[in-house]
Amino acid sequence: MSSKKENVTRRDFMLALSAMPPAGVLLDGRGLGSSPRFRNRHFEVVVMGSKECLWSYRLTRSGKEYRFAPPVFNIDNRRLTASLTNMKASHGPVRLRNGAVEYSYEGTFAGHGDLALTMRFQAAEDNPIVRFSYVLSSSKRHVLTKPEGKDDLQYLGFSFRNLPQTREVRFSDFRGLLHSFVMEEFALAPRAFADHLAVMGPMVVGSGRGECILVAYEHGSQAPDAFLSYRLQPDRSVTLQAVKGNYLPGKALEGKQTYRTVWFETGAVAGGERQLASAFRTFILKYMTQNLGTRKP
Repeated sequence: MSSKKENVTRRDFMLALSAMPPAGVLLDGRGLGSSPRFRNRHFEVVVMGSKECLWSYRLTRSGKEYRFAPPVFNIDNRRLTASLTNMKASHGPVRLRNGAVEYSYEGTFAGHGDLALTMRFQAAEDNPIVRFSYVLSSSKRHVLTKPEGKDDLQYLGFSFRNLPQTREVRFSDFRGLLHSFVMEEFALAPRAFADHLAVMGPMVVGSGRGECILVAYEHGSQAPDAFLSYRLQPDRSVTLQAVKGNYLPGKALEGKQTYRTVWFETGAVAGGERQLASAFRTFILKYMTQNLGTRKP
């Protein structure tokens, strides 16, 4: 017969299990750590808010982590990095019409408490792709500026340091013979990084050593007329930069006057490009939009 002490231990164990958040449920710092986070069965996203890493994407099975640097805005003729403090969930998880869940977090700029950044993430339980965007806001009047007459905005930064095979994927190359847009893939040799090349995308893919990751943005300009571009660096880091038409000079930031970025995607698998491509196609068909009628043949 079990002792009273054993019964209490079992009861406490079962209560602890029931209190653990299921996959896909928001964690607000009182669960697995102090940083805001969410997860599904494929990955966990942790919002760090630092100058080096705004948030990270970690594969559940392998533990491999990919880090994303924060955006850098030109505000009042000063370049300000969205290094955040006072981070919190701006609202609870919201179930979208397409079955994905949206998570939203916000924080204020370190040293500039009147400026805030909201991060919106959309993810489905059965897919490794996460869709995300940023909203810049302010409680006092500021303006977005272009000191040299051109866009000065860095959306994000990441690294392909441990991924030897990299490629640019385009979806908007027009072929007159076919009278159609076609997908094109271009290998990014080591020389491309050494020469600081800029590529349009909208997708770049890194693979090797049993892992594969993609990063993409949602903008439909026709190649080679880039509105955004990826800048390659010799250390194999990559930044996504605004090129033109991303914001108006003098765009006001105050109260309800905010700046919303385009949407982005990232996702990884412990495997090869075919596995990741299959997951991305599923994401496009099911989870990229809430206008479900556009996905019917």
